[in-house]
Amino acid sequence: MVAETETKQEQKYSSTHIILFQGNSRKIGEGVYYEFNKLEDVFEKFLDDFKNSDELPAKGKGRNYIEVNVKSLLKYVGKMHNTCLMIYSESLNKYKTMDKKWILCKFYIYLRNNISSQDREKIEERYKNMKPVINFD
Repeated sequence: MVAETETKQEQKYSSTHIILFQGNSRKIGEGVYYEFNKLEDVFEKFLDDFKNSDELPAKGKGRNYIEVNVKSLLKYVGKMHNTCLMIYSESLNKYKTMDKKWILCKFYIYLRNNISSQDREKIEERYKNMKPVINFD
């Protein structure tokens, strides 16, 4: 009987089980949580939240999309208060809490891998003299 319940728990909480807690900064002890299976899904949620926020620039004429500065997007995620990301570690058999620096680093890598070559040229031209604090290569 005990072995059956353990296998059910192992199936439910795989190594890719991720929980995102977003607390309400106005009311202590209140907030929401979301469950994900991939880290990319968490980042897609961040992008959707950013698109729905008031921090987007006005839509330009002649374009069907809004140019979003990667720096302002990372700044938006960095300003999320009371946000916690927990990832289940199969080797430790418990959840690991990831801090905001870890989230921002992984989010930056995700954005960098999903930028088109044309956008990459624009960004490299603009920031060619700037050196990153951490070399991701």
